[in-house]
Amino acid sequence: MLFTPHLLVGAAIGLVADDWWWIIFLSLVFHILLDIIPHYDPSYTKTKKYYLWSAGDLWIGLIGVWWLVGGKVDWKILLAIMVSILPDVWSFLIVTGKWRWWYWFVSWHKKIQFDCGLGWGMLTQFLVVVIVVLWKLFVY
Repeated sequence: MLFTPHLLVGAAIGLVADDWWWIIFLSLVFHILLDIIPHYDPSYTKTKKYYLWSAGDLWIGLIGVWWLVGGKVDWKILLAIMVSILPDVWSFLIVTGKWRWWYWFVSWHKKIQFDCGLGWGMLTQFLVVVIVVLWKLFVY
């Protein structure tokens, strides 16, 4: 899954959870749950296109977080958004840094992914974003 849905769900967790243990636990659990649903996920490559795609996605996600939290970022939200993307960042560092002793993590992380291609995969991620936005507008 892209950064944006993970970041928005992480920010939502940071808004409602008070205990840092719960923030870490829920951010990791929701990362896994989001990876299990069908989505589009670009492969980790050292290409300009991949870096531009990832940077753009990260910026969109951070702007979304800023909106979601009303510009009031505190330690809980920072912790939640960092942990919510940690497995993807860690996998990227392992693959691009060729840290062979950590490949077991990348293998596990790939096994839980349900990549269904760009079209349907972007739709499911868009739906996750819409759900978080509706939660913010009507519940929180």
